[in-house]
Amino acid sequence: MERASDHSEGIFDIELPTQPYPGLRSFEKHEWPIFFGREIVTGEIVDRLIDKQFLALHGDSGCGKSSLVRAGVLPRLERDHARGGSTWRTVSMLPRNAPLRNFAGALAILDEASLDPNHAIELRRILNLGSKAAKIFSDRLRRNELDHICVLVDQFEEVFNFGAM
Repeated sequence: MERASDHSEGIFDIELPTQPYPGLRSFEKHEWPIFFGREIVTGEIVDRLIDKQFLALHGDSGCGKSSLVRAGVLPRLERDHARGGSTWRTVSMLPRNAPLRNFAGALAILDEASLDPNHAIELRRILNLGSKAAKIFSDRLRRNELDHICVLVDQFEEVFNFGAM
């Protein structure tokens, strides 16, 4: 049986970025060591996400939502729960003009079983199964009962601008 620690190697390693502030772009997940000052709200978001399994975060443009989730929430999920034996694997995606294709591409990153470039297309086809797709993805992507997946859909409002492609 696989141990959670087998999949958590490296998540506690710290590599500081060369610059302490990313400018006008969002902080990224690997920049979590220099993202600070939002620990309380990060903890609240993580707790709500674990409890509800879905969370919509909204606010004014440029207020730091993406940084909060990318450099605060996602790394906290991965680090804090690895110590307790469970794993959280995280991935981010942008809907853009093909939300379902981009979602499938994000899930393909999590599915380590295949490096085939057509793998995302196969996962995209599963999305056509509607309500049955969630169970299929869970069976396919989860390693065990202690393995959890979090997908950040950044700029979620883009989903409403285009048809599902």
